[in-house]
Amino acid sequence: MKYASLVLALFLPSTVMGAEYLEEAETEVYQTTGTVKEITQKAKTCIAQTISAGGADLFLDVNIDSGTITANCSTSYTSMLVGHTVKSKMTFLAKENRFRMRHMNIEEAIENGEFTRVGKWAGSGWKTIQKSLFDVSGKIAKCVQADSKKEEW
Repeated sequence: MKYASLVLALFLPSTVMGAEYLEEAETEVYQTTGTVKEITQKAKTCIAQTISAGGADLFLDVNIDSGTITANCSTSYTSMLVGHTVKSKMTFLAKENRFRMRHMNIEEAIENGEFTRVGKWAGSGWKTIQKSLFDVSGKIAKCVQADSKKEEW
């Protein structure tokens, strides 16, 4: 009985034991040029070109005037030769000449197409999950920062 309790204590962290979860992942503030509207409009296009919604609607809320876009984000990554899927609600936040992104409601796929919260304990792989979300954000950031060369006809 003592052995079973020890195994549960080591391998099934709980909120009672102070388990911590990856609740949010926020990027650095990226610099660019443009008004809030210009940056947000470009971001909408970049988000549509870059991320998958994992079967859900991509955009949950788009407010070009206020500089916010909320989207479903689903991405895959490989860890120890095994493919994994993670999803989040990503919010793009723009201000004059700068922007950042925030991932919330972060969950990892488990069996039967279900998702679960990501624990921040040894062996959970949360740092790899966080990196995969930052990789998606980085691709969006590069797209938003890219110069739009207008071709003259």
